[in-house]
Amino acid sequence: MLLGYTIYLVRAVVSAMVAIFLLFIRRKYYIHTKYKYAHVGVAVSAILDCLMDIWGCWLIAGGYDSFDFHWFWAVVYYIQWTVLGFCAMKLVESKHGFFWFPPLMLWYVIADSIQYRKRIDDVYAGDRSEQLHELSRMTPFLLCSYFALTLVDLAITDNYKADLFVVCLATVVVVVITVLIFNFQTLGPLDRMVMDPALLEKSGASELGGIEAKVREWENRPDRPYCKEDVSLYNVADQMRVSTRVLSSYINSVKMMNFNTWINGLRVEEIKRLLNDDPDIDYYDLMCSSGFQSRASLCRAVKNNTGRTLSELRRILAKG
Repeated sequence: MLLGYTIYLVRAVVSAMVAIFLLFIRRKYYIHTKYKYAHVGVAVSAILDCLMDIWGCWLIAGGYDSFDFHWFWAVVYYIQWTVLGFCAMKLVESKHGFFWFPPLMLWYVIADSIQYRKRIDDVYAGDRSEQLHELSRMTPFLLCSYFALTLVDLAITDNYKADLFVVCLATVVVVVITVLIFNFQTLGPLDRMVMDPALLEKSGASELGGIEAKVREWENRPDRPYCKEDVSLYNVADQMRVSTRVLSSYINSVKMMNFNTWINGLRVEEIKRLLNDDPDIDYYDLMCSSGFQSRASLCRAVKNNTGRTLSELRRILAKG
């Protein structure tokens, strides 16, 4: 009983800290409405966890068996399923509304996360694109994990230690979801208008004709803006003084590629220039000068654009 009391108490403290952190400490960092909903939703789930654990401590202290109130845990878990499912739908920018049927919400989260990943490369490039891909894959996985753990918790009423282990894992998942939200918020949202095919088709020749010169001028700027780490469709369109819709349409329909491929192609050309100037330049200098934040993403971009590894490209350019 002492073990259960301790675990419930620790869970209550952790859940309370998560809720306070989400509702108050990080409140000023909202940069998009969907993140506000996600913050509040996970905070509500954490508060419910905290209240459940405090109640569990009270039951243990009073000599009661918490499994006698199995129906209560089921109701609370059901509320948490719907709340966390709604948060996940917001993170992957789902077009669907709120549902009170968790399996349906889970299905929408999985389906919409796939669509979300298809749109990422039209807005972000390089490391930010890769990070958003990874986060969007983790979202349905964490939601499925939480659903599964809580169902197992409701099922194993005859194994006290196994039950405590499962509820601890569920708490860990909630903490990871909290970290996930912060990473999404740091990387930024997608703008659905940019990727909507119906809107892209409305970009006529008159709109696209005037942008070609602006794109060429931007690509040839001496400060090489495409090598900045925070490059995105938004700030590139702002620098060109064009709308994101027109720029995205130009890249997709004229250059026949997405934003990520376009930017990475320009960065690889810069890498070639740097290797020509200094064949012995190290990876760190290449990363800093070309806009990549990791060696892995740099090597992938070189491989995808040239068909060769960075080492092979270095040897070829060194031979002249």
